[in-house]
Amino acid sequence: MTFEKQNKPTLQSIQKLRPKLGLQKDKAVQLVQQFTISDFSELKAFNHPTQAFEIFCKPFLMLFDIPQKSNANYWATLKSFLLQQNSWSQISEFPPETLSRQKVNQIKQILKSPKFDLVVLAKLSSPLLKFVNWLQGILILHSYLRQYCLGEKEENLSEEQQSLFTVLDIKQCILYKAIRYINQNK
Repeated sequence: MTFEKQNKPTLQSIQKLRPKLGLQKDKAVQLVQQFTISDFSELKAFNHPTQAFEIFCKPFLMLFDIPQKSNANYWATLKSFLLQQNSWSQISEFPPETLSRQKVNQIKQILKSPKFDLVVLAKLSSPLLKFVNWLQGILILHSYLRQYCLGEKEENLSEEQQSLFTVLDIKQCILYKAIRYINQNK
């Protein structure tokens, strides 16, 4: 029995979701594109953050796998990343399809924290607010890719569907990496 025949009901339910996902993707792209090179330059030139900056920096350390230095605060660690020569390219070319569900869930927990208040952030720093919006756009794109390819909500899946989607998730990630590599090396 072929893969398609074996998983036909699941694949048909995924197909029904696809038209609804276009708006979600458009919103995510808009959020990602709001963070510009000038915002990036302004953010890395910022020198005197308040303690309130800390909570807003932590998700970026997780996203980019930046180890927290024992004696430095989150802002100092993030700023050292931003000052690296290739940091803009890492941000502007970030591949949302490579994020693990575990990392996304950890970042979302921080974003849901009552201390993570975007109104407060808007008063602190417009570039950092745009960077946080960029992060939210990346998370939406990650979610979009998973929903488009795998299904609406993973929590509602049976164990059999979960195992199927885990295999599809791995294959999708490999495919995206291959496509990205081919496009970069034309």
